[in-house]
Amino acid sequence: MSVEDEVNRRILQWRSKAMTVILTILVIISLPKVILLHSPCGVFSWGIRFACIGALLLLALAAWRQDWDLRWRAAIFFIPAISVITMQLIVSGLDGSGRITLIWVPLLALVLFGNTAGWLMAGLCVVIYWTFAGCCMAGILNSQIDISNRPGFVLFQGVILMLTLIPLLLLCSRHNALMFKIMLEESQSRRKIEQAAAEQQRLEKAITSICEEEQRRLGSELHDGLCQHLTAALLTCMALENDLTSHKNIEHASVTRLRHQLEDSIGMAYDTAKGLCPVGLDPRSLATALQRLGDQLSSDFKLSFELRADELHPSFTQSTMLHIYRIAQEALTNAVKHGQCTRLRVDLLCEADGCLLRVADNGQKKAVSPSHVGGLGIHIMNYRAKTIGARFWIEHPSDGGTVVNCRVPLNSLSNPV
Repeated sequence: MSVEDEVNRRILQWRSKAMTVILTILVIISLPKVILLHSPCGVFSWGIRFACIGALLLLALAAWRQDWDLRWRAAIFFIPAISVITMQLIVSGLDGSGRITLIWVPLLALVLFGNTAGWLMAGLCVVIYWTFAGCCMAGILNSQIDISNRPGFVLFQGVILMLTLIPLLLLCSRHNALMFKIMLEESQSRRKIEQAAAEQQRLEKAITSICEEEQRRLGSELHDGLCQHLTAALLTCMALENDLTSHKNIEHASVTRLRHQLEDSIGMAYDTAKGLCPVGLDPRSLATALQRLGDQLSSDFKLSFELRADELHPSFTQSTMLHIYRIAQEALTNAVKHGQCTRLRVDLLCEADGCLLRVADNGQKKAVSPSHVGGLGIHIMNYRAKTIGARFWIEHPSDGGTVVNCRVPLNSLSNPV
C-alpha cells in the first residue's frame, strides 16, 4: 500500500467514526423540530412533515449502520440535510436559525466527505435560500412565510450568507489540504524510519553473521593449521626424548625439523592474530596493514597493487582505523572477486579537516552495484562509515573502473560511535 493510500484510508476511517457521532447528534436535534412542526393542516404541510419524518429515519439508519460504505452514508446524509434545511427555513421564516442551518450543513459536508461535497452542498443551500426568497416575494409561500414587510432585509441576508459561506469553505478546504499534507509527510517519515530500522537490523544481523563466520574460519585455521603443526612438533620432541632416554645420538636434521615446525607455528599464530586485529595503536600501523592486505591480494590474484598513504593525524583511534581498514578490505575484495580488475590503488590522504580513503580499480562497476548479491557489502561499508561519522560514496569514472570513497572528518576521529 502506498503512503497516499494509507493516509486516505486513515482519513476515511476517521470520517466514518465522525459521521456516526454527528449523524446521531443531528437525529437528536432534529427530532423535536419534526414533532413540533407548525401548521399541520393542509396537504403541503403534511407533505413537509412526512418528508421530514422520512429524512429523520434515514439519518437514524445511516448513524446505526456503521458498516455501510461512506458514499452510501453520504447520499443518505445529503437527502435529509436538504429536508432539514427546508424545514428550518419554513419554521424560522428565513430568519436567524434557518440561515445558520444553511452555513453549518455545507461545513459539515466538507469535513465529513471532502471539499467537493462541501462545495456541492453550499451551492444547493444558496439555491434553496434564493428559491424560497423568490417564491415568497412572488407570493407563492405567503401562507407559510410572510416577508412582504421586509424584502430588502431578506435580500441583504442572502448576500451576507454567500459572503460568509464562501470564506468559511475556503478556510476549511485549505485546512483539509494542509492536514492531508501533514499526515502524508508524517506517514512518509514514519515509513522511512521503519525502513531505516529494518535496514539497521539487517546490517546488524549481517555483521553478526560475518563475525560468526570469521570465528569459524579462525577456529578452522587454528585446528587444521596451527594445532597440526604443534602436534607435529610435539611428536618430534617425543622422538628426541626417546633418543635421549636410549642414549642414542640425536641427528642434526631432527633438531632442524623441530625448529622449522616451531617457526611455522609461530608464523601461523602471528597471522591469526593479525587477522583478528590488523591495525595497532600507532596511526602508522594502518598503512602497514593496508600494504600487507594489498600484497596478499596481489600474490593470490596476480594483479598490481599501489598504496599511497600520508602520515595520519595522531587523533586516529584504533577503533576508527579498524573501521577504515575493514572498508578498504571490503572494497578491495569486491573489486577482485566481482569486478575482474587487474589493477588496484589505495590512497589514504590526510586533509586539513580529516582524512580521505580512496580505493580505485579498473574492473567492472557491477562489483559495487547495490543490486549485486543484494548490495550487502556496500551497505556494510556505508554502515561502518556512519559508525565513525564519515561520509561514504562511490564514483564511476568515465574511463572505467570504480572508486570507493570514505571521508572521515577530524572531529569524529577521537569519538567514533
